[in-house]
This record gives sequence, C-alpha cells and structure tokens, in this order.
Amino acid sequence: VLSIFSDIQGRVAAGPDIAITATTNAVTELGALQIGGEVMAGQVVAKQDAGDLRQRLALFETQLDEAQLRLAQTEQGIADDKILIALLEGQLALLSGKSSRAETLAARNAVSVDAVDTARSAEIRARETLAQRRAAFAAKTYQQQLGAAAITRIELEIGAIKQDIADTKITAPADGQIIFMQPSRIGFNRTGDVLMRTRAIDDFEVEVDIPLEYIGFIVMSKSLEATDFAGNSVSLKLRVMLPVQNVRTGTQTARFEVAGDLPRSLRAENAPVTLRVPTTSPAPVVLVAKDAVIPVSGGHVLFVAEEGVAIQRRIRLGNAAGDKFVILDGVKPGEMVITRG
Repeated sequence: VLSIFSDIQGRVAAGPDIAITATTNAVTELGALQIGGEVMAGQVVAKQDAGDLRQRLALFETQLDEAQLRLAQTEQGIADDKILIALLEGQLALLSGKSSRAETLAARNAVSVDAVDTARSAEIRARETLAQRRAAFAAKTYQQQLGAAAITRIELEIGAIKQDIADTKITAPADGQIIFMQPSRIGFNRTGDVLMRTRAIDDFEVEVDIPLEYIGFIVMSKSLEATDFAGNSVSLKLRVMLPVQNVRTGTQTARFEVAGDLPRSLRAENAPVTLRVPTTSPAPVVLVAKDAVIPVSGGHVLFVAEEGVAIQRRIRLGNAAGDKFVILDGVKPGEMVITRG
C-alpha cells in the first residue's frame, strides 16, 4: 500500500540575516575579517572612535559635581531654617504671652492702651517673620527635590554614555558566517549604518512550489524524502504553507524543515533540491524488484514464470519505491516474476 510520488524541484532558502550596525556617529575600523569568514557570539568585529563620547562624559561628570554641591547647599539651608523656625516659634510664644498679659493689665487700667498696641504689634511682626521663614523652608524643600531629580537625571546620562562608550567595541550578537561587509575598512559611519551582515551556518529551509492538487497529500505526510544534485538523501518536514499562490503555474509555496543534519552541499541559498511528493492517497500497488525489469525499445519488459516457462510481458512502469518499481500495467498480484537466471 503506497502513494504514487512525483519529483518536484525546490530550492534552499536561507534564514534571516543579522545586521551588525554602527552604534554612534564616529570613525569606524572593521576587524581583520573577510566575507565568508565565521564569527562567534561576543567577538569584537569593529571599533568606533569614542573621543566625543568621553568628552561628553567629562562634561556630565562636571555637571554632576555642580548639582551635588547645589544640593548640599540647599540641604544646609534647610537645616539652618529648621533652627531659625524653632527660635522664631519660641520668640512668638513669648510675645504672645506678653501681649496677653498687657491686655489683662490694660483691663485693670494698670498699663496704657499704647503699651497693649506695642505688644500686639511685636507679636504680629513675629508671626509675619515666622510665616516668611516657613515659606522659605518650603521653597528650599522643593529645591532639594529638584536637585535630587537633577542628580538622578545626570547619573542616568552618565550611565548611558558609559554604555555608549562600551558599545563602540561592536560585537557579533550570534555565531554566523559573514555574507556582507561595507567596502571601506576604515571610515566615518552614522548610527545605524550596516557594517556587516551574518547568517547562521545551519539556518536553512527548503522552499518548494507545490501544485495545488497535491497540497492535501503533503499536509498528511509526516516527512518527505529529498535529494541534492549529488543524490544525497535528506528528510524534510512541512513547517508551513505560505499564503502565496501562483495563478499561472497553479502552485502554492511551502517551507520545509530539515530533519537532522543538512548536507554540506545544501548549505547555500538557492541550492537545488529534488523533493519526492505524494500525488495520490495510499493505495494498493503492484511492486517488482528492479532486477526483474529489462529496458527494451519502446518501453520495458519482464519475465513471469508460468508452469515452468518464462513468459515475456510488456509492462508500464510507475515510480521507484526503494529497490522496487511500481508496475502500473502488465503484472497481476501474486504472479512469480523472474529476476535472474
């Protein structure tokens, strides 16, 4: 019980490239690499001049020192204001008591009204001074918060610049083979300019344009066999049917994963692959050994043993199935076929 297979030409499709780009606007020097060479993850492949970044780092470090001094000055002012406020609150308490006593004495005609007004005025001035000092204290508290925020922002800027300086040593993010390099080994590059592209050595799939009437049979197949130009066999597994159809050829593009190791001959984009695709559902077929089939002019024949006599039969061949041929016509199931002798 077999499916009838047909050979369909496919091609090797490479996986996505990895672009290694410049990290800043600076003069860039590529490493001693060539197209086709292999790089390892973390390997330094290029260096950029970090002079401008170091100058910016020194400027921000100076700004950080200034911001820290301003914050220290503000904090000292806050501490001084706390002491002054405590003194003013004590003075206000004394003046408030003095004013109360003056009002009591004035009610008894022991002091004049002018003395009461003087005590009240002193209390009011003390309250005004205390209010002004508390307002100044609140303002310095906000200045303290702004100063702390400014220091945090500058520290973040410094951290980012330090990271940018470290990134001027450009490294490969993954193992791969170089497939593109910019023409100049030393030159000025802007942020994002592609310096080189790499591709994983084993990141390949097989792409085949499948006739629409065969898609159902392929989807039901667990794996399919394919061969390269030298006849090396490789096992493929359907990964996805792409939503791309060619109306002219009546085909749809499919992508297949490679099961096991990919032969060295297929580790190249557009390498040809011949895929054996089922064209029918599994059905009973007649098989004979390949040794029994004899090519003749106009077709093929074989010999069937009938009561001790070799009878020649003309046959119509189908596909090969391992070391056998599918016989479409000329032999019935159960007949004895002569292979040699």
